[in-house]
Amino acid sequence: MNIPDTGVGAPHASSRATRPLLLRTWLGAIGRGARSGFHVAPENRRAPPRAPEEKTPESRANKPARSAAAEPGAVLPGHSPHALGELVFQDLRRFRVPPDFRGRGIAVVALWRIVQGSLFAWSPPPLHGWRRLLLRLFGARIGEGVRIMPTARVAYPWKLSIGDHTWIGGGAELYSLAPIVIGAHAVISQRSYLCAAGHAVDHLDFRYAAAPVVIGDQVWVAMDAMVAPGVTIGPGAVLGARSSAFHDIPPGVIAVGCPARPGRRRPAQPPLPGGQDAQRDAHKHGACPSYSAGAAATASAWIRHGHAGPRQPG
Repeated sequence: MNIPDTGVGAPHASSRATRPLLLRTWLGAIGRGARSGFHVAPENRRAPPRAPEEKTPESRANKPARSAAAEPGAVLPGHSPHALGELVFQDLRRFRVPPDFRGRGIAVVALWRIVQGSLFAWSPPPLHGWRRLLLRLFGARIGEGVRIMPTARVAYPWKLSIGDHTWIGGGAELYSLAPIVIGAHAVISQRSYLCAAGHAVDHLDFRYAAAPVVIGDQVWVAMDAMVAPGVTIGPGAVLGARSSAFHDIPPGVIAVGCPARPGRRRPAQPPLPGGQDAQRDAHKHGACPSYSAGAAATASAWIRHGHAGPRQPG
C-alpha cells in the first residue's frame, strides 16, 4: 500500500538525520587535534629556557653597579654604619607621667572618663545646661550660655576655661593636658583639635611637652583645624578649615594653611552706644556684638598667676 508523502514529520526526520553528521564532525576534530598535539598560537608559546650565561671578568666589569640606597640594610650617606640599625630615637619603656601632671588623682581622672563616656556623651544635644553642669562639677570654668555638643571631648575639665556664649562643636577635642582658655563668643567648630600637650622628640623617654592654649574673644576655629601647644589666637581672628596653627595668630586676621599664615583683615563693627545692655539687645536682633578683649586679658591673668601650671621640659 502506497502512502502519499504529505510532508508531515519531514522536519523531525531531517533533524534526526543531521545529528550523526554533527557528532562525526565533532569527534573527527577532536581526533585530529589529539594527533597534532593541539595547535598553540605562537604568541602563547613558552620560550625554551636559555642556557646560563658564563660569567667572565669582562662581563663582571661591564655590569652596572647597584645603588647603595637600594641594597637591603644599606646606610645612607652622612650616617655612621650603626645610625639606622642600632641607634635608639625613643624608648617608650622609659616614659613616665610627671607627678601632679594630671592635676587630680587617678581616681578622679577615671571617674571623669566614665562620666564623659556616659552621662555627657549620651545626653541629648539640646541639653547644654546639663553638660555645663557636669563640666563645672569637675572643676571647669564655664561661662553663661555656653553650647557644647555631646560628642565633644575634654581631657581634664579642671584645666579648661570657657567664656560666655561660646560654642563647642561636635567631635571637637579639647586636649587639656595643660590649661586651655577660650574667650567669650568664640566658636570651636566640629572636629577641631586644641592640643595643649605633645611629646619631646629630643628625649629618649618621649616625655610630655605641655603648654597652654589661649583662644581669644570672638575667635572662630573652623572645621577640622588644629591649634598646637603654646599657641595664642588673638581676639577676632579666624583659623580656616583644616588649617594648623603652630605659631601665634594676630588679632582680627583670617589665617589659613598648614602652617597657618595670616591673610586679610576681618571686618568688624564699632562698639554700640548704650553699653552691654544695648549690645545684648543688638545681638538678639542679629547685630554683631562689639569687639572685646576681656576674655583674652582674663586668660592671660589666669596663666600669669600660676593657674596654668609649669610648662613641661621639652
